[in-house]
Amino acid sequence: MPSIELQAIVPKGAFKSAAFLTEITKALNEEKRALSRLYGLTYATWDEKPIMHEEVKVGSAEAYAEVSTADKKMLWLDDGTRIRHALMSRNWVSKTKPNRLKSGHGRGKRIAVSRQIHRPGIKPRNWSTIIAKMRERPFQRNIEQAVRRAKV
Repeated sequence: MPSIELQAIVPKGAFKSAAFLTEITKALNEEKRALSRLYGLTYATWDEKPIMHEEVKVGSAEAYAEVSTADKKMLWLDDGTRIRHALMSRNWVSKTKPNRLKSGHGRGKRIAVSRQIHRPGIKPRNWSTIIAKMRERPFQRNIEQAVRRAKV
């Protein structure tokens, strides 16, 4: 009578799932703190600071760290606008500049806001793009190190 032999195929350096989730969670929390700090530079000198939403999720299907906002001013500045519906004083100097993370000391004031005002739009600051590029390599390194630490 023929016999059948079964042998389990186990990858070298298997993971302990609890250790893996713990290490990935640590790496994502570190990333969340780094993202929060970098976004904080963009509005450090603002009088009205935006409310930032921070979240880390680690599950069987997904793992991510997120720092986001629904603040309209922050989104307008990051993405830019075609038209500005605000009239600024003659001595207006923006606190932020395109393609720079840090906010500085601006001056001037907003005189009026109306849909009838059609001024040139806001130049995009590109903060999200800059931060993503800055954090890509460190994030990759942190995840690789977390995976190495989680191996059996």
